[in-house]
Amino acid sequence: RMDKDLADVKDQLMEKRDPAFRILFEHATSGEGVSTDDIVAKLTAWNEKCGITVTAADPASVTLRFAALPEDVDGFCEEVLQFCPDAAEDSGTLGSVFARTLTLGLWWD
Repeated sequence: RMDKDLADVKDQLMEKRDPAFRILFEHATSGEGVSTDDIVAKLTAWNEKCGITVTAADPASVTLRFAALPEDVDGFCEEVLQFCPDAAEDSGTLGSVFARTLTLGLWWD
């Protein structure tokens, strides 16, 4: 059970988080070897390059909508697969679906 002091500290931490990614902290989105902070750091970098919106998140996955494609879609897909190997069975499929939909689903088992 959380006492008031601990709840206040939690609320203060959440206020410092980027509102675009708070949902990941609320759900503690992470995976084996990948913390919520790791995920948010990667998404922050992608957001700076392409603009992203988190459309869904749960403890093991996140769905993103991109405002624009990265300049090098194939290189970006390689980066995605290194960060989240479960994102697609092969980078060709990931690249074609991503380029068509501007949507990316990441999950960690």
